[in-house]
This record gives sequence, C-alpha cells and structure tokens, in this order.
Amino acid sequence: MTSVFVAPGRPAGTRKSAVPVPRSAVKVAERAWPQAVTPPPEMRPPTISPLFTTDQAADYLQISVRSVKNLLGDGRIPFIKIGRSTRIHRDDLDGFIAQNRRRQRQGLRPT
Repeated sequence: MTSVFVAPGRPAGTRKSAVPVPRSAVKVAERAWPQAVTPPPEMRPPTISPLFTTDQAADYLQISVRSVKNLLGDGRIPFIKIGRSTRIHRDDLDGFIAQNRRRQRQGLRPT
C-alpha cells in the first residue's frame, strides 16, 4: 500500500504535486524526524541563574556557609531578599573577590 506525500506549501487536496511514496518510507521518515517532545524535568539541563543561594555562594567562594552569612551581615557582600530567602548576585561575588585580591603576600598579624 502506498501513501501520498504532499509538497510543503500546497493544500492537501492538490494532486499536481503529490508523489506516491511507499508506506515503509513514511515510517522511516517518522523515525528520523520525531515530533518535538519535551523531556521530563529530571532530564532537562539546569537553568543557570545569576542569583546564588547562600549555599551556592559558599561553594563558589570555597568558604563555609557561616562565613558567607557573616560577610552578608557585615555588609561586605550585597544581597537580595526574596521573601524569606537570601540571594546573592554573581557579579557581587566577583566584585568581592576583586576587592580582596592581594598582589603580594601580607602578614596575618601586624608587627
């Protein structure tokens, strides 16, 4: 049995551009170009947000969560409150890193 392939841009009832195509070729084409399927949430790539939680900021700075909270409380790192949650923008973390960068080693204790 054969089916009819209609060229794009032509109405389905038009026979002038119709070319008979074997049914097996239609099935192969369907397997080659499946319909767009949305993957389940666990298979989707994570969305990358510029806002970090305190845990993510601690991982980014490679310090403890308590140290991040102390820096936020001292006002050394700006933050955003969304309801109860605290978010820190990546640019603010990068700015904090830039401000604290030292070119030469300095003693830990004043002499």
